Amino acid sequence: MLDENTLQAEKLRFWREGYVIVRGMFSADEMAVVKRKVAEIAVMNARVEHLRARQSLGEHPSFETIYVWNDVEGNDIFAKVGRSHKILDRLSHYYDDDVYDYHNKISLKYPGIVGFRPHQDYAYWRDYGCPFPEAHAVFIAIDAATRANGCLELMPRSHLLGTLPHASWSARGSDHGVAPEVLRQLLDAGYQFIAIEAEPGDAILFHGNTIHGSGDNDSPEPRVAMIATMNTRANSPDPARNKPGHPYWTKQVRVRAPITEADLALPLPDFDKRHGSEATTPANHHERVDGHGR
Repeated sequence: MLDENTLQAEKLRFWREGYVIVRGMFSADEMAVVKRKVAEIAVMNARVEHLRARQSLGEHPSFETIYVWNDVEGNDIFAKVGRSHKILDRLSHYYDDDVYDYHNKISLKYPGIVGFRPHQDYAYWRDYGCPFPEAHAVFIAIDAATRANGCLELMPRSHLLGTLPHASWSARGSDHGVAPEVLRQLLDAGYQFIAIEAEPGDAILFHGNTIHGSGDNDSPEPRVAMIATMNTRANSPDPARNKPGHPYWTKQVRVRAPITEADLALPLPDFDKRHGSEATTPANHHERVDGHGR
C-alpha cells in the first residue's frame, strides 16, 4: 500500500506544478530485464535503423522515435509496468477517479537519435476523442537519462495555461510541437524548462497539458524509456473519434509482482491491436467526475 500522507503530498504537487517525480518506482534490476526484452524485439530494432536512414536525409522524425501499441491488458512484461499498482493507485488518488493504462510505448532514443519539440500531449489526445486533458504520460527510465543523451525537459506550471496552439516546426519529418511563436512568448514571460535526469526505474508523472520535450541524443549512451500513457474513467475516448483504436475504460487488474527474468518468456503484446467502437464503453464515459482539485 502507498502511504496516504505521501500520496496527498504528491497530489498537491501534481496539481500545483504539473508533474511529480518518483525516484526508484521500479528497481534497476527490473529495468535491466525490460531492456533485455526491448533488445530482443525485431520490429523495434528495425525502427531504429529506419530512423537513422531518415535522419541522414535531413529529416527530424520525432514521432517515429516511439514505438506505440494498444494491447495493455495482456500478461506481458510491459503490461507489468503499465498496470503496476504503483502507477494506477497513485494516479487514481490524484484524479479522484479510476485510472487505466491507455496505451504503452517505448522511446528508442539510441545514440544520434533526435528528440521531441516542446509539446502538450493533450493537443493530440483531444483529436482522438478524449474530452478532457486527463490522458497523460508516465515516463519510466529504462536507461539512465542525462542532459547529454536527451533527458526529459518540462515546463513547470504550464498545465495551467490550457491547451495551446501546435504547429509544424519544419517541413521535414514529424517535426511538431507548441507553435514556435507561442513558445517564444512563454519564455519571454519567464516560463522556464527544467531538465530531469533520471536513473533506471525512476518515474516522472506529468499532466496532459504540461509542456515537455527532450533534446537529441548527442552521447554514445542509449536513452531507452517506457512511456505508459494513463487515462481516467471519465475521459474514455469517444468511439466516433478514436482513430488509433486506443482502449476504452475498463477496470484493470493491478500488478503487484516485481519484474523478473522469468518474465522474458512471457508472450509479447499484440502490437497491431485496435479497440473498435464495439468495445465495451461505460454508459457515462463522458460524465465529468467532480473533485479533481482544479
